[in-house]
Amino acid sequence: MHKCVLTAFVMDIGLFRQMLDMDSTSGREREFAEFLAARLQTERNKVDTFEVGDGTLNVLISWGEPEVVFCSHLDTVPPYIEPSFSEDGAVVCGRGTCDAKGQIF
Repeated sequence: MHKCVLTAFVMDIGLFRQMLDMDSTSGREREFAEFLAARLQTERNKVDTFEVGDGTLNVLISWGEPEVVFCSHLDTVPPYIEPSFSEDGAVVCGRGTCDAKGQIF
């Protein structure tokens, strides 16, 4: 028999809103990468950035020695679509909400 243990955690919806408010459409994602590198740096993790060579930036965030790596892209498909939230915040719409930015969040 397997046991499932859930750990309580707090999701920073404010961070998600900041991410969605940024226009990171293809060709404009560098500012978003720089934002993530600065915003997601903590005392418990390591943030590395790597120049791609075309003006874009890769970001690697790690806790200890990685055994598993999750990968996503930072850019979203043009045009930028401003995010919108339902009254209770349970439904989020906009470019990247369930793709690049949602995966990162």
